[in-house]
Amino acid sequence: MRRAPVLSAVAIIVVSVSACYFPVGKIKPPVAPVASNGNPIVRENERPGQRGWYQSSTPTGIAGYATTTSVAVGGLLDIAVSTTAPAYSIDVYRVGWYGGAGARRVLTVHNLRGQNYGQWQNGTFGVQSCPTCTYDIGLGLLQLNWPATYMLKVPTDWVSGNFVAKLTTRQGAVGYVPFIVRDSRPSALLAVMPVNTYEAYNMWGGKSLYSNSLGPLTRGVGDNVHSALKVSFERPYAAYEQYVKNDYKTVQFLEREGYDVTYAGSVDLDRDAELLRGHRIVLSVGHDEYWSLGMRNAVESGRDHRLDVVFLGGNDIYWQVRYEPDPIGRDHEVLVCYRDASLDPSADSSTKTVRWVDRPVSRAQDSLTGTIYTGRVLDHPTPWVAATTAPAWLMGSTGLRTGSSIPDLVGLECDGVVTSSARPYGWESSSPPPGMVLVSDSPVVTASGQPLVCNTIYYQAVGGGQVFSVGTWSWQDFLGGPRQNAAVVRMTENVFTRFGARE
Repeated sequence: MRRAPVLSAVAIIVVSVSACYFPVGKIKPPVAPVASNGNPIVRENERPGQRGWYQSSTPTGIAGYATTTSVAVGGLLDIAVSTTAPAYSIDVYRVGWYGGAGARRVLTVHNLRGQNYGQWQNGTFGVQSCPTCTYDIGLGLLQLNWPATYMLKVPTDWVSGNFVAKLTTRQGAVGYVPFIVRDSRPSALLAVMPVNTYEAYNMWGGKSLYSNSLGPLTRGVGDNVHSALKVSFERPYAAYEQYVKNDYKTVQFLEREGYDVTYAGSVDLDRDAELLRGHRIVLSVGHDEYWSLGMRNAVESGRDHRLDVVFLGGNDIYWQVRYEPDPIGRDHEVLVCYRDASLDPSADSSTKTVRWVDRPVSRAQDSLTGTIYTGRVLDHPTPWVAATTAPAWLMGSTGLRTGSSIPDLVGLECDGVVTSSARPYGWESSSPPPGMVLVSDSPVVTASGQPLVCNTIYYQAVGGGQVFSVGTWSWQDFLGGPRQNAAVVRMTENVFTRFGARE
């Protein structure tokens, strides 16, 4: 067997586990959204974009990361870049609609001095030529500790959004550094990007939170003996296109339709329980699988105080995670998920990093989302089928009726309603919300041949907040691009209209 390259410098780091949570107060009634003529998203997208802004990243030659997942308007963002080239350039783009271009260039910096702080070859374990790298074998935690090579001062006139710094060299190497720009203005929609999930799947350096990780065995058990138990946000992305860029479909839909939207990330929602104030709707974007206790408490508190919640993905709120600081004390820079309560040193059983349905947490996600992913993958996409109980307001102007189907809308991971009588051991303390309405009732067959039913649902909580959950990770694929489906677009618009995004 070929030996994988090892890290140039190896240190064993033992980091104590400490949870950083903030108290959740009552969410104030949301303010009315900005009128369309004062909506900065509309004005921003009237500017010309740059078609062809994206090209496939190269596996080596240049890579970088931001030292935080998001930054406030007017704030500072450090970017760390490693390249084998003598010089490189940065083009910063804001992702949006821009007449179909998909992004607008907002900044260009040429002829920055290149420095090789370490290179990783896809499909291997370890970072070559990285004197600052440290690696904890038992935890699988790689920390690069690259110095910041460019400091971005975010202009005060930038509009909240998803941004990406495109790194290029004259030799043809390309890399991407995504980040979110936040602002504090009230908006109809707060779109929360699933940065936890991006990092959980990130294989840069050879390890992620998944069993396809490479390199030495960790303290993981069962299928996770190679998996990292902690991963750092301070790494480049090994698959920017597959995870981060894929969620731009939802972003471009929101901005194409002119919704009054601001953006944040998973980390922001955990760090600041007051983040939800001033918004009518909180939107979970894409495959939002990894949630912290702070995130869960904030959204459920908001829902119970008239905040509406939309989940536009599948397999949402599946694993509980925590955060830890990086080696120099920056908070929320390490994502923790032991996947096994016996391994997790947390003394607080409610913060154990296991599936939300598992003991000792026993807080099944369907008390918020209405549905649960049962851990079974489909062989192929399946038709989405409208249920007999689908609300008329939701189906209006879609051309759909009871039994109508949309081919391939139910993706390879989908969620279903689990009734009280069918709840297995450990799930007994939770239950689906009362008064929940089935929007779809889609029969599926798993890869192992087991028949299941996946569901889209709607309900209104006792506290007044409404919840819509699509229950499939393919929904955003049908909001734009070659697979755009008029009925899916209309249903999504009907939800946002009912939830007050157009008032």
